[in-house]
Amino acid sequence: MIFNIIISIIFFFLAIYSLYGIGVIIKTTFKSYKKDYDELEMKTIKDSLAISMILIVILHLIQLIFSFYSVKYRPIITPITDSAINNNINIHSLFFDCILIGFIYNINRFRYGLIAKRQFWDPILIILTITIILTIAFSSFIIIN
Repeated sequence: MIFNIIISIIFFFLAIYSLYGIGVIIKTTFKSYKKDYDELEMKTIKDSLAISMILIVILHLIQLIFSFYSVKYRPIITPITDSAINNNINIHSLFFDCILIGFIYNINRFRYGLIAKRQFWDPILIILTITIILTIAFSSFIIIN
């Protein structure tokens, strides 16, 4: 029961943070298209995309190697979510990529001094708070019914 609640909190957090990541990607795309960024901000965008791509390729390579050597291995990050059918825990690859790109972009913005420490942690803490509240509300609703 507690394990399921913790897993729910983690997945709700990842789902909401992926929406935040998608928003960051869309905003960055439009602003870079309009040429609203200076050199440092463009360097931050390019570095973030490069690091994210390298991490995504490494992760998928590790999953590929595991699939060769393990008969019962099911990848965690897949393009198809069939967890309800197979009782597996997996994350849709689009959401994972958006989470990764958004998180690395924020880390690089903080690292290059484009945002303050508070601007880095505020979205994470707000999303985590909303996630915990929603998880507790849904869990108590499920227990009552």
